[in-house]
Amino acid sequence: MKPVCILTDNTAQFLKPLIKGQDTIEIIPLIPTFNKIWDNCVDIDINQLPITAGDDLVPRMVPPTTDEFINIFYKLSKCYEKLIGIFLSSQLNSAFENAQKAVKLINGKIPIEIIDSQTTSIGLGHLVQFAASEAEKGTSAGVIERMIRIMVPHIYTVFCIPDLSYLCYAGYVDQAQAAISRMLGLYPIFALENGRLIPLEKVRNIRQASNYFLEFLEEFDNLNLISFLHPHPPVPQETLLLQEYIQTNHLKTHFTEQEINLSVATLLGPNSFGLFIIENHNQKFL
Repeated sequence: MKPVCILTDNTAQFLKPLIKGQDTIEIIPLIPTFNKIWDNCVDIDINQLPITAGDDLVPRMVPPTTDEFINIFYKLSKCYEKLIGIFLSSQLNSAFENAQKAVKLINGKIPIEIIDSQTTSIGLGHLVQFAASEAEKGTSAGVIERMIRIMVPHIYTVFCIPDLSYLCYAGYVDQAQAAISRMLGLYPIFALENGRLIPLEKVRNIRQASNYFLEFLEEFDNLNLISFLHPHPPVPQETLLLQEYIQTNHLKTHFTEQEINLSVATLLGPNSFGLFIIENHNQKFL
């Protein structure tokens, strides 16, 4: 039996394609559904997503049910001594809530801890890869859990979401807000705070959004990682602007870029982009 399994969902986007301990990561899929336009939603490519969602395309990310989580946990418990689930923000999807209910129903029969990452995409992937690398080193499950809980509040995120229709159908903004924003050609900017999308600003174009990202970045120092989540298709000129700024002002900070994946695009829309900032911190894990 292996000591620790790290569970997550498919909104996680990993900074490194191959890491030590990756075989301890188990990805539980949230299934994209879009009415009845496609027969097999699992095989949808991000290129098929329209810029704007509508009544003929209502995007949903469907998590496993509580019973499905119970079955997953029992199956994995045959191979691992301890399970640690790190899922996208409970404010963005009910995966964490369903997993938590499953743990309560199991009632201690399986050693498992569930963590609300309060993030998604690159932020979630960073936490999961860190946990997996620690598991590979032989760090105990209890210590890994404490490490992750300490790291969660040190991840900061801003998104620019040019079209609010996906968020509208997910229930985060109302239809009137989405329609007015689209009609005026606005680029709304949101922060992910305590796992919740908080509206910050509305700008007129991508350049202004990029400038807002840079101003946001200037508020931080002692950084561990800066990562740009670019849309599909990408906006290379804005990426270059960010790269130039970071190379000049954050020479010692690791910088990465990722294209938005299907799961995150189903939640936010394929044209959305974001900036993830991960701080160093001085707290001791042990």
